[in-house]
Formats: sequence, structure tokens, C-alpha cells
Amino acid sequence: MKSRNSPRKITSEPVQPAAAPASSSWAKPQLTDLLRAMVVLSICLTPLVPSEAAMPFGSYAPLAMFWLVLVILFGVSLLVDPRQVIRVSRIELVGVALLGWLTLSTVAAGLAGDARQSLNALWIYFSYAAAYFLVRQWFATPRAGRMLVGVLMASAVLQSGLGEWQFLVSMPRERAMYEKNPEQVLVDSGISTDKNSPQRKLFENRVYSVEPLGSFALTNSLAGLLLPMLVIAAAIAAQQVRRSSPLAMVLTALVVITIAACLLLTKSRTAYLALAASLPLYFLVHWIAGRCTSAKFPSETPTTTAAPSRRNWYLMGGAAATLVLLSVAMLWLGGLDAKVLSEAPKSIAFRLEYWQATSRMIADSPLVGCGPGNFQQTYAAYKLPQASEMIADPHNWLFELASTAGLPAMLLSVLFIALSLQKVLCTRVEPTAANASTSVASTASSSETSTARWIVGGALTSLVAALPLALIAGYPLSFDPLTGLPEVWIVGLPALLLTFVAFGKWTVDGELSSATIITALLALGINLLAAGATTFPGVLLPGVVLLAVAMTQQPVALSSGDVSQGKAAGICAIGLALVVACYFTLYKPVLTARTLELDAEASYRLGQVERASSEYQAAAAADPWSSSHYRSLVQMWTQIASQVELPEEVRVRALDSYDDYSQLLVKTNPGDAIAYQLLAETAIRLYDTTRDKRYLERARKSLADGITHYPASSRMHAQAAWIARLQNDSARATEMADQALQLDTMHNHTEQKLASLRLFDTPLPRVVFSTEEFEQSALELMQKIVGASAPPSGGVNP
Repeated sequence: MKSRNSPRKITSEPVQPAAAPASSSWAKPQLTDLLRAMVVLSICLTPLVPSEAAMPFGSYAPLAMFWLVLVILFGVSLLVDPRQVIRVSRIELVGVALLGWLTLSTVAAGLAGDARQSLNALWIYFSYAAAYFLVRQWFATPRAGRMLVGVLMASAVLQSGLGEWQFLVSMPRERAMYEKNPEQVLVDSGISTDKNSPQRKLFENRVYSVEPLGSFALTNSLAGLLLPMLVIAAAIAAQQVRRSSPLAMVLTALVVITIAACLLLTKSRTAYLALAASLPLYFLVHWIAGRCTSAKFPSETPTTTAAPSRRNWYLMGGAAATLVLLSVAMLWLGGLDAKVLSEAPKSIAFRLEYWQATSRMIADSPLVGCGPGNFQQTYAAYKLPQASEMIADPHNWLFELASTAGLPAMLLSVLFIALSLQKVLCTRVEPTAANASTSVASTASSSETSTARWIVGGALTSLVAALPLALIAGYPLSFDPLTGLPEVWIVGLPALLLTFVAFGKWTVDGELSSATIITALLALGINLLAAGATTFPGVLLPGVVLLAVAMTQQPVALSSGDVSQGKAAGICAIGLALVVACYFTLYKPVLTARTLELDAEASYRLGQVERASSEYQAAAAADPWSSSHYRSLVQMWTQIASQVELPEEVRVRALDSYDDYSQLLVKTNPGDAIAYQLLAETAIRLYDTTRDKRYLERARKSLADGITHYPASSRMHAQAAWIARLQNDSARATEMADQALQLDTMHNHTEQKLASLRLFDTPLPRVVFSTEEFEQSALELMQKIVGASAPPSGGVNP
């Protein structure tokens, strides 16, 4: 009798029935292949929607919903074909615990802050879990795993090609258009034409930037996608040298060069560091794997995990030389400069400031954090005066989880990853029995050939599906003005074809060691230790998929033989519950409210104020967790109330509406310092128009609340000082002005200096400023307060 603790041998192929009856899974391949194609479609579409908008604006809602629908379809496939194996292990229980804790943090802390962003973040995490689970089920054979890695490679080549297209074609074209008529471009873009405007400076910085973005909004995000795939591509290229035809070798080298060139162009120092670390990590992981076992994944024949041979050393030297040559080429083309190295100490200093403030956040709320999605507005209260910006994440995935969901979430995630890597490296994987049924093996080979077609079809379909998805998500694709086609299509089709041709033979009879997968994941992890963020699906999802591909070869069957209808129905029920919850808390409210808000903006531009107001209110009702609609209503009614030429009854109605929506804005998100600053600026504008002291007092109270939540803001202190001066409170005015000047001297960021800023964003020529004061910077006005205590020309009389 076998002991319960006896070692378990795991074959490199999932267990198949001894014979292949008509009711087996091989008899119904079309359904499984279709579902695999849907997974591939979702994976390929994920980077095509800006990941940075997934949490704040819910741009990932359609894909998050689609991942959960696929969970239901997996349960349905079990009902249709019960002769399948559900691949799970005890490690997944840690993942379930992590999801549970993230949910607890959302309910306990997130909903009390920015509830919309918190829910968006939570469903992003659930989509990762769904993707991991489905890849474990549907890509369990070595060849299927290699196919999926090929899909990830194709996605990386697409993004690399798109980035290089931007660097060589679209960015120079945009710069030429701007230089030809800058004023018109600014007007068309809704940017102030004032040469001192911060918005104009930011716009011009973007126009003259040479760093490619791909489909992302940040270069670090693009680098995060490319990095692990470059590590894997280089490993495959080394294999191709020994086994493949000259054409395959050339095409594989072209893939490596394409990804490497774009990675260099991003100027991501963290990615450079992680890439440099990947070589010693590769040796270290090989050594650990050799110590634990001679496992290799995924290969139908056992191979060794010994350290790389002398030939591989030569190949690595050649790869390093290639990187040097690419760097020289990028320098010559203007894609790289000395600032990549010279500004590295400054970049490190910035991150140390972020982490110091984040550590204080964690210390104040170690159990559940501030709630997923609430980092930025909570960080404002802890931001150091010398810190460079109001960051949306701490640029470190461990700090992000600990600060937003508590230390338990961070520890559970580390435990899950550590146990997974240990299992991948230290489980002995043996080849399928030599006496396996020839008919079954032949059927499997035929089935996997069919699967390959479906997978390629899913990847190609993503190019077509990207167009409507981008419109639904609110981020339309960029079109090439010469051809009239989306740039993703122009670059994507050649990129996908190049990758599939280059790696086609490798997916059939190649190998991908567990050491290579883990090295790629560790490189990504190092990058995310200084880049963030866990809520960027385009960056993190490829890592989740790679981990799942590695784990598919260590299955612990939840069921033996036929899967019972009860278990299949249970999976369907879990998937259905998640879909319903996601639909009513993410998909429906986000998409409905976005449509209504776009309609409201169009109505307001046409002068249809009542209709715009109704549509904004409908948007707020559709998404009660969001405060953005109340923000829009506050701004709209402020503009109307400030138009002195309108009839009195219209302005009175506008002021009443402003009062109502100001209260709702604060009630919906009481911890948002930026909302308080908006209320202060709109109130001071209304005071400037109406001369009603109530609005001056509201501005004072709003700024007091804003400073409580953002004490390091020199500008809010300066605004508070000017309002105190308008109220003839010279003592408070001097106090606030002194604090504003002190905070201003504590940082060296020119664009945030009071000398570069107006005191208020909107012109206030009537009461708040004299003609002379209107032209002065915030710094000059603060110096005026400190230097003299006399009330301004437009001040309030006692």
C-alpha cells in the first residue's frame, strides 16, 4: 500500500485515458480550441488598451469581464466533456486567500475613499486570477505552453514595432506639425497658448520626447512588457543556433533585435538593470534547478539543467556585443543620450522619497491599507515636501500591495510566488511513457496542430478586435494619416507573421527550460521593484501567464476520471457570481456613465445646458461610486454662474446647483485633496464674479481641508494665504505665505516652483487681483504678502 507521503512522479504530459473513446476530450477538440483562441485574444488585446487608464478610468472593464465569462465557459466545457483534468494545487489556495484579502481591503478601506478606483483595481486582480486559472487548464501540454509563449512574444514584437514606428515616423511628424503652427495645435488640443502655462509646458515636453510608448502612456510600462520576453527570446535564439535552419536563425535574431532596440529606446533604467541581472540570475536558477532536480520544461524529451556550455558563453558574448552596437546606433539616431546615466542618481533619490512616504502609510494602516486604487489620494497626506510628483503608485510592487491592501496581502503574494517557483524548479518532470498508445499520441499531435491554427487565428483576430475595443474603452487607436489605417494594423500584421514564422518550428519540437521562464519572471520582478504597478494589466498579465505556463507541468488533479457534474456546475456558479458582480460594479456603471458623460460634454458645447446637466446627473446615478461626474457638474455650473451677461435667474439657478454638487463631490470622496482644491478655485471664481463673501469663506474652508490631506502643497498654502489677505486676516495670510515659501524652497522641480505657477488657474480680474497682481506669479504674490500686510486693492472691507 502506497504511503500518503510517498513522492509523486509527474509526467511532462497531462494524464490521458488509455484508450480514446468517442466521448473523450480528443473527440471534441473544437470547443477547447475555440476557448483557447479566446484566451489568446484576451492576452493579445490587453496591451492594446492603455494600462495606465485601467485603474483610474476603468478602461480594462470589457476585458476583465471577458476573462470572467471564460471561467463560466470552462465550467460549460466540463459539462460537455467531463473527461478532463482540473489542474490545481495547494499553492492556489494561497492565491485564493490573497484575492479574499484584497476584497476585504476594498470593502473595509477602499470604498471609503475613491470607491470607483478601488473597484476597478479589485476586478483587475480578479482578471489576473482568471487568466492564471484558465491557462493552467487549457495550455497544459508542453507544446501548448510554447504556443502561448509564442503569443506573448508576438505581442512584444508588435509593441516593439509600434514603438519604433513612433520613434522613426509618427513622432517626427508630430513635431514638424507643431513647429509649423504651434498656436493652432495648442488650440485644437484644448491647451492654453500662454507660454508660461504648465499645461503647455507638459504638452511640449511630450511633443519633443523621443521615448516610444507603444500602446502605453508611460515608457516604463512598455519596458516592463518587453523585458521578460527579451530574456526568453534570447534563450530561444541560443537554442535555434544549434537546431534550426539559417532562415529561422535569421528571423529569430530579428525578433531579438527588434525587442532589444525598443527596450533601449524606452530609456528605462530599471529595465536596463533587470536585464543586466538576468544573466547571473540565469546561472543561479540553473544551479538551483540542478541541485533540486534535472527537470526541464517544456520538453517531450528529458534534457539537462547543467550550466551553460562554452558555446553558450560565446552566444551570450555575442548578445552583449549586439546590445552595445544597438546602443551606439540609438545614440547616433538620437534615441539615447548621456542623461540616461547622468540622471540615474536623481531617479534613485526620487524613489527613495516615494518609499519613505509609503513606509509611513504602511505603518499607519498595516492591516488592510488604504484600499486598492486609493494610493495616490492617500499618499498626498504623506508626500515629502521635496518629492518630485504626486505619484499614482509607489514604483515598487511590494510597497504597493502593502500600502493599498496591507502587509498580509504583500506576504501572501510573496508566499504564492515563492511556492510556485519552488514547485517549478524542484519537481521532477519525466517524459511520457514510451509505450503510450500510438493512436492516442497521433491523435494528440493532430489535435495540437489544429490548436496551433486556432491560436494563430486568435492572435490575428486581436488586430481587428482592437478597433472596437479601443472605442469602447475610451481610447481610440492612432491612425496613420497617409494610409488611413490604424498604426497597430500597419505594424501588427508583419510583427505577428514574423514571430509565428520565426518560432513555428520551435513550438513543435523546441524546448523552454523552467530556468528560462523563472529568469524572465525574476527580471520582471526586479523591474517592478522600482517601476510598479500591479494594476497595469499590460505589464503584469504576461508575467501571470508565464507563471501559469510553468505551473501547468506540475498538476495535482482535483478529480480523477470523469469530472462530476456537481464540480462542473460549481465552477459555472462561481464564474456566474463573479460575472454578475463585475457587471453591476464595473462593466455597466463605467461604460454607461462614460457614454452619458461624453453626451453631456457634447450637449454643453452646443449650449444645451439643461440637457447636459441631466446627462451628467444620469451618469452619476449610473455610477454612484464615482465622483468624476460631480466634478464635471461643479465646473459646468461655475462657468455658467460666472457669466455676468446671463439673466439673473439663470445665474441664481447655477449657483444653487453649484452648492448642491459641491456637497455631493465631497461626500462621494471625502479624502481627495485635489477635489478640495477644485472647490476652492471654483468658489474664489464665484466670489470674483458675485462679490458674495460666502464663497470667499467656502474657498477658505476648502483649502483648509485640502491642506489637511495634502500638507506638502506649496500652491495650496499660497492660495490660502491670498484668501486670508482678501479677508483682511493679515496674521493668517503671513503664516500661510511663509509656509508656502518654505515648502517652495524644499524642492528643486522647476515646473512646480511658485515662480512658474499662477496662483489660480482661471483668470480673476475683477476683485481677487488688481491689474498688476493678475500678471504676477504665485511667488511674487507671496513675497508681497510677507513684505507688506496692507490689504490688496480688491480686498473685502471689514
